Amino acid sequence: MKYSITTHMVHAAGLALADGSIWDIVAADDRAYDVVSALAKTMQLQSPEKRDRNKSPYSSPRRLIVHIENPKKDSVTISTIARLTVKDQDTICVIVSNVSHEMRTFQLMYLSMIICRDAQYRGGVLLHGALAGWNGNGVILAGPGGRGKSTASRRLPHHWQSFCDDMTLVVCDKKGAYWAHPWLTWSTFMFNGPGGTWDVQHAVPLKRIFFLEQAHEDEFKPLGIAQSICLLNASAEQASWSMPGQSEKNALRELRLQRFDNICHLAKAIPSYVLRIGLAGAFWQEIEKALNG
Repeated sequence: MKYSITTHMVHAAGLALADGSIWDIVAADDRAYDVVSALAKTMQLQSPEKRDRNKSPYSSPRRLIVHIENPKKDSVTISTIARLTVKDQDTICVIVSNVSHEMRTFQLMYLSMIICRDAQYRGGVLLHGALAGWNGNGVILAGPGGRGKSTASRRLPHHWQSFCDDMTLVVCDKKGAYWAHPWLTWSTFMFNGPGGTWDVQHAVPLKRIFFLEQAHEDEFKPLGIAQSICLLNASAEQASWSMPGQSEKNALRELRLQRFDNICHLAKAIPSYVLRIGLAGAFWQEIEKALNG
């Protein structure tokens, strides 16, 4: 089935990333309005007219166009809630209507992961880690679920900033510098969870990456590049399971090879550490030591 692409859309949200890419996320019709509005609210996005396009090296934005269609079967699964086609600067995502709250959350996640996949094409990577800031610099506190990312984010003192506690999108700009964007914690929307919003356009220069371990005392230990690559690859795998293309064998292989190449460059550019955290210590002081060299 073909979908018309028109200049008039029902609703649009503008997204700009630190790698210079810009997006217009648009609803193709009235039925898609609620979906785009929900995504824009969660990502704290405004209309494209309020975005300063002069800051972007791209002459025109990419468009993510959301269409709605009726499900073809009575039962809808995660693998059938959305599908993609790409035409020039437009990525068209068709999602099915009349789904449960949990399935709608997966649809919104799928839309956000289209942005992440595009960032990966330009050297970026989505990591399973919290993002924090100190003196204008960004650090990622990485680790699988249960390692203490959320707890550590809550314990940061007032002179620190906690931007997100679960996912961080790392992008690479035209000069080769790495920036970190807070990303969304979709699990908070599941099963009547509290949800939330994240300012995904707020980027900070990425300076250090810390892999968390629980311990009796706070300390950090530098990692070699090979160790860093292994841990970063595991973190990216945990974060990217819902990225479009994961269910297709050839696309999955391409995504993994590309992601691994990006991780190798990231590991060489940004120092990584193991950060052991105790229950009552001031672990952020260890991070500050690492940032101070």
